[in-house]
Amino acid sequence: MDIDAYASMLAYRELLRATISEDIYAFSNAIANQTVPPMLRNSKYVLDKKPTVIESANIILVDVSDPEYFEEFVDENHILEIIDHYPGRINSQPLQQNLA
Repeated sequence: MDIDAYASMLAYRELLRATISEDIYAFSNAIANQTVPPMLRNSKYVLDKKPTVIESANIILVDVSDPEYFEEFVDENHILEIIDHYPGRINSQPLQQNLA
């Protein structure tokens, strides 16, 4: 996982926790690569551990939009939003409508 994905996940998690719910998690099975500085990996802003029950969880994807690269736990029926700067599958439904 590169700095784009890592930083995007953390920033969006913090925004959603501040505006919608504390019950928001940012996690990935991918290993952070050298673009993610150790200073950031060891700060208070680190990725969460994968929740034990995510089969029915709603998911927001950042920095990935091609289903070929989705992690194995991603159920496309539970994707609320996809944020990426490359073409792929686009879900245009606004987040607020999906979380309401």
